[in-house]
Amino acid sequence: MKIIKFILLFILAINSFAFDSVKSITINGKEILIPVDTGFYMVDDQLSEFEQVMKKMIPPGHIYVGGLIHEKDIVSLLEGEQPSYDSFIHLSTLDATKYKDSNSFNEKKFLSLIKLVKKSNQKDRKTITKDANSLFETGSKMFEKNFGEKVSNKVLELSPIYEFIDKKNAYGTSVTSLRDKYHNGIKIGRFNRITTTLYVLIKNRFLKVNFYSYANDLKDMDNSVIKAEKWLDGLFSINNQNLNPSKGKSLELFSKSEIGKNLVYKFTRDFSALLNKDTPYSIDSETNMLSINSVSDNLVYRYEVKANKNQIDLTNFRKILSGQLVNQYCQTEEFGLLRNLGISFIHRYEDNNGDLIAEFNVNKSYCN
Repeated sequence: MKIIKFILLFILAINSFAFDSVKSITINGKEILIPVDTGFYMVDDQLSEFEQVMKKMIPPGHIYVGGLIHEKDIVSLLEGEQPSYDSFIHLSTLDATKYKDSNSFNEKKFLSLIKLVKKSNQKDRKTITKDANSLFETGSKMFEKNFGEKVSNKVLELSPIYEFIDKKNAYGTSVTSLRDKYHNGIKIGRFNRITTTLYVLIKNRFLKVNFYSYANDLKDMDNSVIKAEKWLDGLFSINNQNLNPSKGKSLELFSKSEIGKNLVYKFTRDFSALLNKDTPYSIDSETNMLSINSVSDNLVYRYEVKANKNQIDLTNFRKILSGQLVNQYCQTEEFGLLRNLGISFIHRYEDNNGDLIAEFNVNKSYCN
């Protein structure tokens, strides 16, 4: 295992701090900067579905403080498919209401906590497996209560717990578990899951980080450990530098990535094709909808006003319509996803001779 890890570490060394962005979480009033690796995005209110799932995964005595999800799962979610959760990161801290003096941690408290963690890890694997299944059962009941479906995992086997970091400010372990997955009492699959965990003392705060991934071959655990070590180095580095968090929420940043741009273009093509099937049609006694098409990440609406351009008060026309169109774009709940992905609406109004009367480009900047 050490030989494989050394080779992987050598290959990945060139990317030591190659993080795409820096986000932040708050632990008991203290801002902690979080490194976000390539292809990952911070879970926020634009990804509320993932946030709900992660909040159901809180370890006993902890509270959820954040999570990172891979772009592949974002694509699956947006396309209406079940995310694989192949690789994601869960962040938690101690619940201050259950642990005295957990608001501020020092080295002595941290090492005392790690001593308890080590003691728990020394239990025989049968006992640890039983404890894990007890937690899964509790989580399954919570999921059923909130979502009306029973989804559960049962751990069958656990690998020996591998300890890879043991410092005064960080402790790390990794373990592989063979699990059966059930949906409403029916077994739907069997898989190997890697859980690599970091316990970290950062800015006098305690942070627990779980890296989850699937184990498909022997080197996957080594790869998970290396990624965790790299992430930990990045965590300490960016917090020592006091960098500013990257601006922008998850879907806004995702839409600017290569995979995000391709998905946005597909969205606008599919959405416009669906809407354009019924064109042309009459909107009211004064206006026809001529066509709805996509251009890049824009939806272009073409209208015909049943009058000659010279018969229209253009100043008043533009003033009234601009307000209506902005309000429609910003206030319509169904447009929320389109807004978050940066999709603009372009409205082109022509007179009955095809001459342009006015054009309005409405985007999210008008909603602030």
